Amino acid sequence: MAKLFVLIGLPGAGKSTFAQIVRERNKEIEYVSSDELRKEFSEFKDNHSKIFDIMNKRTIDMLKKNNSVIYDSTNLERKYRIDLFNQIRMLSLENLKVEAVFIHNGLNKAIEQSKNRKNRNDVNEKLIRDMYETMELPSVNTDCDEIIIPYIFNINNEFNLKYCKIYKNDEDFYKYVKEVDVLLYEKDLDEGREYD
Repeated sequence: MAKLFVLIGLPGAGKSTFAQIVRERNKEIEYVSSDELRKEFSEFKDNHSKIFDIMNKRTIDMLKKNNSVIYDSTNLERKYRIDLFNQIRMLSLENLKVEAVFIHNGLNKAIEQSKNRKNRNDVNEKLIRDMYETMELPSVNTDCDEIIIPYIFNINNEFNLKYCKIYKNDEDFYKYVKEVDVLLYEKDLDEGREYD
C-alpha cells in the first residue's frame, strides 16, 4: 500500500532528519523536497506557486506508480495541504493513505534547533516567528487520513527514530498539541475550531 507522508513543521524542526531516517530504513520510499527543487530550478526559487506545482506533479507521478513518497516542506498552511489532499483523492488510487507527519516541539525549541543548524543561514528567529503565526494544525479527513507524531532522539550526534504515535481523530491529536504548545492550540481554537 502506497503512502504519502506530508511533513509539517517549522524550519529546523527535524523534518529532513525524519525523512533521512525513514529512507535509510526503506530505500524504496521516494522523496520530494521544496528545498531541493529550489536548487534544481533556481530560476523559480522565489516562485512559491511554480515550485509547488512541480513538487505536486512529481509526487502524483510517483504515487501513480504505487510508490510511497515523503513530501518535505514546511507545509504550515492548511489550504495548501487541503489542495494536495484533494488532488490525491481525485487519483482514486486504491488503499493510498495520506499521513500528516507533524514535527513540532514548540516555538522556542524550533528557534533553538534552527540556531544549531550549520547548513542554513537563510533562516533566522524573526522568520521562524513569522512562520509560526501562519502555522495551522492538520485535521483528519480534511487534509490527511491520519496524523503521525515521530519521536526522534539524538545520541552522540546520531539521530534515530524511537517510535511514532498515530492519531486517527482530531480530538486525541489536539490533546497532544495542548500539552506541547498551548499557544498553537489556542490559536487554532481562535480560528474557529472546536475541541474538548
